[in-house]
Amino acid sequence: MTDYEEFPELFPPAEISSREGDPSFLLTGIDVFNWGPFHGRHRCSIDPRGTAIVGPTGSGKTTLVDALMTLLAPYQRYNLASTGGHESDRDLISYVRGVSGVENAREENSHVARPAKTLTGLTAGYTDGTRTIVIACLLWVEGAGNAADDLKKTWFFARDLADPLDTLLGLHHEGDKAALTRHARDTPGLRLFPSKKEYLAQVRGFFEVGENAFSLLNRAAGLKQINSIDQIFRELVLDDHSAFDRAGEVAREFDTLHGIHEELQISRRQRDSLLPVRQGRADWGKAAARLAERIRLKEMLPVWFAAAA
Repeated sequence: MTDYEEFPELFPPAEISSREGDPSFLLTGIDVFNWGPFHGRHRCSIDPRGTAIVGPTGSGKTTLVDALMTLLAPYQRYNLASTGGHESDRDLISYVRGVSGVENAREENSHVARPAKTLTGLTAGYTDGTRTIVIACLLWVEGAGNAADDLKKTWFFARDLADPLDTLLGLHHEGDKAALTRHARDTPGLRLFPSKKEYLAQVRGFFEVGENAFSLLNRAAGLKQINSIDQIFRELVLDDHSAFDRAGEVAREFDTLHGIHEELQISRRQRDSLLPVRQGRADWGKAAARLAERIRLKEMLPVWFAAAA
């Protein structure tokens, strides 16, 4: 961190305003819980005059940026600064499990820091000087699975609330998602989103930015240096491969849908094989009713003959 007290002339008082004079929101801090190598609760405060994140390789600098991108980008791409800004060698489940690469998350080895049931929490706070908002998410795995489908997610948007991460973590520990839903329903200013698409629509609407803004921010976060504005525009806009990445994701989703379709077909065949049992049960009920009627008539016959005689 740069020493503001030693060089005050380099850091004039920050003004949180836009060109129209309306207050603008600035990032004030990022909080993580069980995220990558950050075990337990950690907070990174952001000074509006400027903040530098420094440290040796592997200390978690990019991991912290990726936490913010998880809250903002629709299809986040991780560790871009280390891979030249093009390819990602990490995924969301690997960060929740506490490993540094995708390969480690898919293998049974000692790199998995959180191998069983685990919970991860992320928040980012913003302020315009008078109002505050917090965007957050909880990510958890119920068992030992390392597949993307094993990861459950819930997203939050809070207005003028104190940092809610500890509260959300405690509620999840006590009552899982149902407790979170009740708390969001009973807390003014707090909204819960089961879908990231709905959550990001709320965030983009609040900040008044387009759909591609946060995707470009994710790409820009992977740049190690800025040599040319033309180069940035060409790499982030003209040569952006996010559409191809999205197409690959859609193809993978079709594979998942195919598996679900196969399971439905098996369930349908199992149901059809049990239909004769249901019909047999109905037939047995009708036969039992007819038998009971005949038994009753048989018991009445002596009385009838006696009366007729």
